[in-house]
Amino acid sequence: MQKVTKELLSLDTKDQKILAELFRDGRAHYSTIAKNTHISKDIVNYRISKLIESGVMTNVSTIIDVNKLGWSSAIVFFKIMNLDKTKIKQFVKYLVDSPFIVEILELAGRWDFIVRFYHKDNAHLNQQISELETRFPNLIDNHSIFFISENIPLPYNALFTEHAVKAKRSTYQLYKPDKLDLKILSKISFYGRTPLAKLQEELNENRMTIYNRINKMLKAGIIQSFRPNLFTEKLGFHWYIIDVKLNNRAQVKAIADKLKNILNVHWIMYGFGVADIAFDIQVKHVQELQSILYMIREQFSKDIKSVESSIVIQDYKWDFFPKGFLKQID
Repeated sequence: MQKVTKELLSLDTKDQKILAELFRDGRAHYSTIAKNTHISKDIVNYRISKLIESGVMTNVSTIIDVNKLGWSSAIVFFKIMNLDKTKIKQFVKYLVDSPFIVEILELAGRWDFIVRFYHKDNAHLNQQISELETRFPNLIDNHSIFFISENIPLPYNALFTEHAVKAKRSTYQLYKPDKLDLKILSKISFYGRTPLAKLQEELNENRMTIYNRINKMLKAGIIQSFRPNLFTEKLGFHWYIIDVKLNNRAQVKAIADKLKNILNVHWIMYGFGVADIAFDIQVKHVQELQSILYMIREQFSKDIKSVESSIVIQDYKWDFFPKGFLKQID
């Protein structure tokens, strides 16, 4: 759990180059990063340690495409009606402990929380939401669901504009994961830089087998990326969630492609439900956000029905292979 701090830090050129390399490959060896950035290996090690120590970076997460595992994901927007701090704390703890929830954000705006659920089918999702509403009947006012068809994680290019990382365009190879693949995912989900030696010891498998399995899952798109987990509030950025409802759903991919070229956008989702497109954006000033939203609305004025924005106050969970998932998936 990371709280917003008033102490602002800055990234110099070396920090920016190192972060850009981590977004290209979050599992890259320090020696590889050193070679690509022309910075010594010791300095790379030191700079990454300082980023972690300062709280700008916590770890490198493994972003998993749950659709390729036969499951689905949805974001549920919650409005709270009873601002009882004790009950809200219990609500958050319940969400954090829930076995199929991967992301929890507290917001200021139209909604108070957004929660990302994994589910086998709609009945499974409804069961999870019903259990939540039953447990907190006097806390949840209402909710709306955004069923996600595709997730597009992007680098935080606004942090290193001169070293911007292009989004990968891949033709994925067919690959059906087995139990060992899922065990590997469970081990590297929260910390994508887990060394092969440690994975070998914990899984009791040959390290080359593990290495080859990770590469196969990357080529298949099961692993979308190894992504640094950053808290850019410390760098003066503000994190907004924007959800867009369209008049013309045929323009979903065109709008998504436009968003990919905006340096401040670092995550795009499209699907159906309360929104057709949602995206995460980091800006230093609200005027910057307004300018970006105006540009999008101007270009797609006939296609966009509504745009809602919420600022992220705090995040409580970020783990794309939550506990319980391994036990349930075939």
